[in-house]
Amino acid sequence: MHHISHTCTKLWLQFLRMGHPLKQVRRAFLWYQRKWYGTRAFRLSHKTSSTCAELYAILFALRHIRESPSCAWVFYTDSKAALQCLENMGVGGSSCVIDILEIHQTLLSRGHVFILQWIPGHVGISCNEAVDRAAANAHNLSSEVLVIFPRGDRRALVSSVTAPMIRHQWLHDVTSHSLLHEVDPSLSLVLPERLPRHFMSLMYRMRLNVAFTPVLRYRLGLAPTDLCSRLAASEVI
Repeated sequence: MHHISHTCTKLWLQFLRMGHPLKQVRRAFLWYQRKWYGTRAFRLSHKTSSTCAELYAILFALRHIRESPSCAWVFYTDSKAALQCLENMGVGGSSCVIDILEIHQTLLSRGHVFILQWIPGHVGISCNEAVDRAAANAHNLSSEVLVIFPRGDRRALVSSVTAPMIRHQWLHDVTSHSLLHEVDPSLSLVLPERLPRHFMSLMYRMRLNVAFTPVLRYRLGLAPTDLCSRLAASEVI
């Protein structure tokens, strides 16, 4: 790290995390070369994931470097996921990663050298803090940078729209008089996959409100025994 800091131009890349995968995110980068430095912040045209936000920060920084003479650059970032996307060379179909790789290859042919270095975030690193402030101020920018709406963001957006509709339909189908409503009124229980067949059969019967069998009545505490009242035998259905 000491060698890198003293032989290469340092380019800090950082974004302000918001906690939610689809919050409106900002990106900013700070560059430092010899005795001068500067910051640039951007606001994307739509909500995106934190990893995608970091990738766009790298892309914007590379576009900035295109106007500079050949030099050695170090990208400091606290996003391991973004670095892994670049390492996989966009196999997931990320258009942003492909753009980064294309610009990177062009800059390499012009004599630029790049090193990508991961650093821990929010530990008091001065340049990191400066970029955090620049990213926070990006919310006040009136102009936005148009970016591609990636597949992951499309899935997240569709899920955010359909999830309330699915839950509303689920609550509407299960009336307050059904057995399933008696067991789980809020319908908050998420059943694991590949449950035993007899258990799933029980859940289906409860949903259809036809599950008043001796075994079920016994389990719910509505009967003293699980034996059939007529045959005095255990239920086998």
